[in-house]
Amino acid sequence: MDPRDRLRLRLAGSACTACGRRYGGDDVRVLAQREDVAFVRLRCRGCGVETLALVTGGPAEHDGFAAPPGDLTPADEARLADGRPVDADDVLAVHRFLADYEGDLRGLLGGHRRPGPTGQGSAGR
Repeated sequence: MDPRDRLRLRLAGSACTACGRRYGGDDVRVLAQREDVAFVRLRCRGCGVETLALVTGGPAEHDGFAAPPGDLTPADEARLADGRPVDADDVLAVHRFLADYEGDLRGLLGGHRRPGPTGQGSAGR
């Protein structure tokens, strides 16, 4: 089976963040995939919302994606339990950061430079 098909089938069954309806296999399109990183489009048949997602994984499973999509491990839940929700300032900070970012996706995900509270890169400086 093609790795894109495996990932598409694994994402099928995850829920739309807008209305909660489960995605079917035909609602998921893998736009690009390299090793353990994939860019996908999810289209909800319930509310019509389209979502673009960056899916990352590790070498734990045959297709490179360790956890089922949308499922948090107990460690993830503990790490995120006291986190604050993403707000408009967070979105603007990431937008400003990405506007000036000159690296590739691997460098971005590798944490070489992350947006700080004002949208300026803070790590690696």
